[in-house]
Amino acid sequence: MKIVYRMSVVLLLSVVIFSCSKEDNTATENTDVNSELLIDKSTVRAPETAFDRFKSVQSEIESKGAPSLPMSRGEFSTFYNAAGNPGSLSAKSANMIADELMVVQEIGLESYILRTKYSDFTKEAIVKIAAVGYLPDLTEAEGFSSISDFEQNLLVDINQLSKDFNDGLGRSGFGSRTVDCSINGNPASCTATMAIAGAAIGGSICGLPCAIGGGIIGGVIGWFADGGPDK
Repeated sequence: MKIVYRMSVVLLLSVVIFSCSKEDNTATENTDVNSELLIDKSTVRAPETAFDRFKSVQSEIESKGAPSLPMSRGEFSTFYNAAGNPGSLSAKSANMIADELMVVQEIGLESYILRTKYSDFTKEAIVKIAAVGYLPDLTEAEGFSSISDFEQNLLVDINQLSKDFNDGLGRSGFGSRTVDCSINGNPASCTATMAIAGAAIGGSICGLPCAIGGGIIGGVIGWFADGGPDK
């Protein structure tokens, strides 16, 4: 199953990578969750169409199958265009997100998020969003205004992403065959849970523009855990 996961990760690079000519290979990417360092890089808000982008990639996988390795430029272009260019994410960052998502699958979302360097409020909010699907009063919650602007924006995006995924999936997202994605002991869709994890990880690595790409990567990896194209 790990081979299938890795193939899905490489597939997602086609979805989230910008052209190599625009990638700065000399820049050092931040691997820690440090909102104070990331806030200046995070001026573009994630769109509210993450689930639609995910569905486009899902359709490509179902109709054409997972690509052979290594992927050609043509294969990269096909799936990148299918997702409609979902944010600025380099191949290196996408691989880092995928690697961290494998850790999430091993230890669970809650344990993973609690190990990050996000504020306590943000950690608790991410876990709660994953547990209930959507927090309608998130921005009014006590403590929200005290966290950094970056974390406020990231939480709003994760909250909307979670709502979009849960609304889109309905009950069809439940029933993982390979991974326990339960939150606080309650069953949860791996597709939605891993999308939330991917957005949080993407935001920590390269800011809000990477959160949407991270969410799509997480969604696809979670989809394979939920049964993938064999459902």
